[in-house]
Amino acid sequence: QAASFGAGSTFQYEVDSTDLNDLSIAADLLVVDGDLSIADGALLHFADIGNQPGEFGWHTTVFAMINYTGTWDGGRFTLNGTTLEDDSQFFVDDQMWQIDYNATSGGLNYVSDYDTGATSSFVTVTAVPEPSTTLMLVIAGVAGVASARFRKTAKTS
Repeated sequence: QAASFGAGSTFQYEVDSTDLNDLSIAADLLVVDGDLSIADGALLHFADIGNQPGEFGWHTTVFAMINYTGTWDGGRFTLNGTTLEDDSQFFVDDQMWQIDYNATSGGLNYVSDYDTGATSSFVTVTAVPEPSTTLMLVIAGVAGVASARFRKTAKTS
C-alpha cells in the first residue's frame, strides 16, 4: 500500500532517549510497500518521549522514519511552521536532527523490518552532534593519525 500524507495530516514520530543501549527500538518506523506522497501542509510531529534532549548527539545516530519501495513525490513535511527541505536541519528540544527523504539505506531502528528490495528508499533522520562533540572527534582523529605516523616513523628510523 502506498502512503499519502495530505495537507493538514500529521505524521507522529517518536524517538526515545531513555535507553541508548538498544537503539534498534529507540525510534518509530513506518514501512510502506509502494509510493510515498507528502502534500504541502503535511505536518511532522517529532517528539523525544524519553525527554533527555541531546542524548543522541554524542555520536551520529541515524533512524529510518519511513521505508518505502516505490517513488517519493518530492513533497516535504512541515515542522513548527517550517518546511523541512531535503537535507535540512531542525531542533527537537536541544537535539539537532537532519532529514533525508530519499536515503538509500536505513538507520539503526527495526532493521529486520526493512523492505530492502532493489527499489527501497528511506526517509531518515540523523542526530547532528554538538559542535564541541564534533570538534573533539576531529581532534581525537587527528591525534590518532599523528600517533600512527609517529609510531611508523619511529619503527623505520
